[in-house]
Amino acid sequence: MAVTSEHETPIEYLTVWSDGGQVGFPLANVLEMSTTVRMKSGEVLVIGCLISNTDDTTGEFAPVLGDIPLVKYLFGYEEKTSNKRELIILLKARITNWSPEH
Repeated sequence: MAVTSEHETPIEYLTVWSDGGQVGFPLANVLEMSTTVRMKSGEVLVIGCLISNTDDTTGEFAPVLGDIPLVKYLFGYEEKTSNKRELIILLKARITNWSPEH
């Protein structure tokens, strides 16, 4: 199974002890996939298709006039961005002889 995470900000701090001690927990987006393969030593496995898309809109408009839907673009701008990312994992199998005595 391949699991990746993407940390976002801010980190959320929670009080976990009675003396007020806190622990930070980052917010994360998690991508998961699982597969079963049979490989020989030295072969490389390519795992792909962990795709994420993000859309973001930013803009700046004049006060008051920017709140009117039909004319706001005459007094400001809006920028839309779209990002597409694909995570590819390469695994190389290496079979070793192992025994608890070594």
